[in-house]
Amino acid sequence: MTRAGGTQMIAVNDGQIASISLAASTGEIEQSRVAVARSSNADVRSLAQDLVTVHTAAIARERALAASSVIIPAEHDVSQTLQTMSRAIVARLQNGKEWEFDQMYLSSRVDVHQMVLTLIDETLLPQVEVDALREELMSRRVSLMQHLERARELLAMHNTGTLP
Repeated sequence: MTRAGGTQMIAVNDGQIASISLAASTGEIEQSRVAVARSSNADVRSLAQDLVTVHTAAIARERALAASSVIIPAEHDVSQTLQTMSRAIVARLQNGKEWEFDQMYLSSRVDVHQMVLTLIDETLLPQVEVDALREELMSRRVSLMQHLERARELLAMHNTGTLP
């Protein structure tokens, strides 16, 4: 499958899309739990807790969707890559110095959210077939955009020394 720009698109089916989405949410939860525990900044902890809450709910919705339809999550190289990336981010967050923690966490939120949005827009949405899964991805996309903006704002405040 080829994109408009001529580059090769990763082929995925709905089961693989579900697995990729679950891997992204699981990683977000694991990374954000570290921030809830380690950050000394109330705004950063609030963002992290919000991400845990939102992504936990997304996993529950996706599991309910899988249970009620023909979508059976199936591993894909992308879901495995997301899991590997998440483990590396969690390790960096757990082992990072206290003074650099918020910068590392917020930077990773910006990078990961942007990457997952691109993945949704360029790979998952163009190939999803089940309407309920498409609706879930669209809902997740809106939430990811909101969290990306919030992470960018907090990171900018951190970088200018204005983060409370």
